Amino acid sequence: MTEEKMIIKKYSNRRLYDTHNSKYINLEDLTAFIRSGKDFVVIDAKTKEDITKVILTQIIMEEEKNKKSILPLEFLKQLIKYRDEALHDFFQRFLSTQYRDLHECAEGNGRQDAFTHRALMDR
Repeated sequence: MTEEKMIIKKYSNRRLYDTHNSKYINLEDLTAFIRSGKDFVVIDAKTKEDITKVILTQIIMEEEKNKKSILPLEFLKQLIKYRDEALHDFFQRFLSTQYRDLHECAEGNGRQDAFTHRALMDR
């Protein structure tokens, strides 16, 4: 049986509420959920809108502020500069493919870098 997605509600006071465990949580808790493989969705308590992407982006921003940088500066600039529909579609496909390759490589070969692995395979 597959585990249901946890529902996290975000209130206007910026607090996050885990409805499954009936308690308030923070971004570090969400990061731990992700790392442990728990699936969740974040819903704006007022509008009922799915804001999961916004919250995940916020987690990445916090990681960047804490010197755990994963996104190159030039990549971020290009992302902002060329934010149009065609580029959006490209990034969706490209990043999804790269993530899949990274995940498959990490599972199959320990923690080997999937990008390096793929580059070697493309030679």
